[in-house]
Amino acid sequence: MAKRKVGSPALLVRMPQEVIDLLKARAEEEFGPVKTAGGARAGGASKLVRRLVYEFLGIEQPPEWGEKNPEHAAYQRARRARLAAQKAAEEPSDQTQGQTP
Repeated sequence: MAKRKVGSPALLVRMPQEVIDLLKARAEEEFGPVKTAGGARAGGASKLVRRLVYEFLGIEQPPEWGEKNPEHAAYQRARRARLAAQKAAEEPSDQTQGQTP
């Protein structure tokens, strides 16, 4: 059954927990650990299943950030990179902490 979440359709697939655990482990091997800002993990198994479905159907997978508004996704990535650079520049370096004038 296809459901519509905010912004994109979703498909709910029921699987035994053992299969879900195997998918999560395989996704971590493929893509590395995926962490969110709060420290939780998200998206690895779903990303793997999406890739497998598109490969099975023989069609090209859409961009990871979605087809709806790629300009917005590019802006968000650039914004996060800019904020990370600002934060890194504001943090004092380890070399200047131990020196006395």
